[in-house]
Amino acid sequence: MNREVVITGLGIVTPNGIGIRDFWENIVNGKSFFETLPIVRDRGYGEIKGSEIKDFNLDNYFLQDVNQGKFNKKNYGKVKTDDKSIQFAVLGTRLALENAVLEYNKENNDIDVFMGNAEEPIQSNEQVVKVVIQTVMKKTFEEFNKLVRPFHFFKTKREFVKYKCLLQEDKLEEFITFLNKRFGNLYQFTPPNTIDFKSYAIPAKISSFFNFHGSSICINTACSSGLDAIGQAYYTIKEGRSNTAIAGGSEAPITLQAISCLSNLGVISRTKPKPYCIDRDGFAISEGAGIIVLEEKECALKRNAKIYAKIKGYSQSSDANPQMVMLHPEGEYLKKAIKKTINMSGLNINEIDYINTHGTATKTCDLVETKVIKEVFEEHTNKLNISSTKSMTGHSIGAVGGIEAIISALAVQNNLVPPTINLDNPDPECDLNYTPNKAVERNIRNSLVISMGFGGYNSALVLGDVT
Repeated sequence: MNREVVITGLGIVTPNGIGIRDFWENIVNGKSFFETLPIVRDRGYGEIKGSEIKDFNLDNYFLQDVNQGKFNKKNYGKVKTDDKSIQFAVLGTRLALENAVLEYNKENNDIDVFMGNAEEPIQSNEQVVKVVIQTVMKKTFEEFNKLVRPFHFFKTKREFVKYKCLLQEDKLEEFITFLNKRFGNLYQFTPPNTIDFKSYAIPAKISSFFNFHGSSICINTACSSGLDAIGQAYYTIKEGRSNTAIAGGSEAPITLQAISCLSNLGVISRTKPKPYCIDRDGFAISEGAGIIVLEEKECALKRNAKIYAKIKGYSQSSDANPQMVMLHPEGEYLKKAIKKTINMSGLNINEIDYINTHGTATKTCDLVETKVIKEVFEEHTNKLNISSTKSMTGHSIGAVGGIEAIISALAVQNNLVPPTINLDNPDPECDLNYTPNKAVERNIRNSLVISMGFGGYNSALVLGDVT
């Protein structure tokens, strides 16, 4: 179908700014907000860098309107107790709706929600595990405390010996059975609201809070999740199944579990993120949400909506690599995704002016992306402006594709290329124009956004002006 899809609303919730004005100002000026994360300080993790939204409180953005009856107080009360990934998503959606000046019938609409999330509401899940462990340990201690009396020494010793045996690696199931017999079901302490601590809760909460009655779908393709959510929303509107969609990603991954995993993989920076530098040592973990409003172009024009950019193409491919964290060394399938996207857009390679890369500042990723860009764009490569905005925003996993799509839409809207900061010691093998350290003015007709994810996901989106 010959339907065009445009972006009419932008909602951003990040450490670099909440709301488009502050966020874009910080991006254009190359500002970042990294520090050694408090959660790992004094825990033996060393200098792990990240970026958190300071003193985040949903009341600052909703309470006054809730009290005035603009939002349902009961629904808001539930969201306030939800994981931060849900709170970021709800706030990002509100900001996107307001930015789009989108009014709709709350009882009769077909507005879709496509939301990317990779880690699930992991902060809440981690808290539940702590509660369960703490409760079991407390009960175990109380049981032993009953036995520790002067005339029960040998009985107590026998209990400890029993535990010692069960704590052997191959006795774990016996140990769990032992505790279950003594205390009952260990997971009886799990709060019933853990049903809310799943990825699928994020689009569901958005739909219920704002009364959207179209599709409500969660996308989990690791670090490509946010971009893939936008891509799926684009297809839905282009194919005539919907006229309006909310899409993007939300993530609150700053937990000991996520940080430990990524640190052990060797992909988290202990200095600062330095994409394309010879001394790069990984990304800085971050959090937030990037959410957009997509509309069928004629519907948007009919209501005189401001159009930031048009989505011209989207595609995805898989490396199909059994090693979940390995990239294809030649970037063969990333190249395929980019070529398919550009072909779908109807553009020539020389009509792409700007690329927002995945740019994680890991040894392999930066080299692969550089190689792929050279092979796809050939002699046009040197005419491109490229940037890794993760050098400023950090890597918010499933949310980052939504955030980078917003950055790219603003780049098209303002004809301004955001910089790659910290690019002070370039890797000779990464020899493209990465727009080092300062934003650059240029006419941007079309931009390409690239996302890659663990599991071999490769995603590409083309945004352009509406002419």
